[in-house]
Amino acid sequence: MLFIAWALMIIALCLNLFSHLISTKNSMKALDETFHKLDTTLLKKNIDERNSKMLGLNWVSAISVVIGISMVFIFVIINIK
Repeated sequence: MLFIAWALMIIALCLNLFSHLISTKNSMKALDETFHKLDTTLLKKNIDERNSKMLGLNWVSAISVVIGISMVFIFVIINIK
C-alpha cells in the first residue's frame, strides 16, 4: 500500500512537470499564431484543443495526489496500533 501511495505521488509530480512544460509550449504557439495574424476562430479552436489536453493531465495529477495521500494516511493509521 505504501509503495502504491508513493508511486501515485511521484506520477502526480511528473504529470505536473509535463503539464507546465506543455503549457509553456502552448503559450509560445499561441503567441506565434497571434503574431502571424491567424484567424480568430481558428486561433480559439487551437487554444481550446491544447488546453483540453493539459486539463486532462491536471485532473489525473490531482486524482493521483488525493489517492496517494489517502493511502499514506490509511497506512499510518493501520500501523500506529
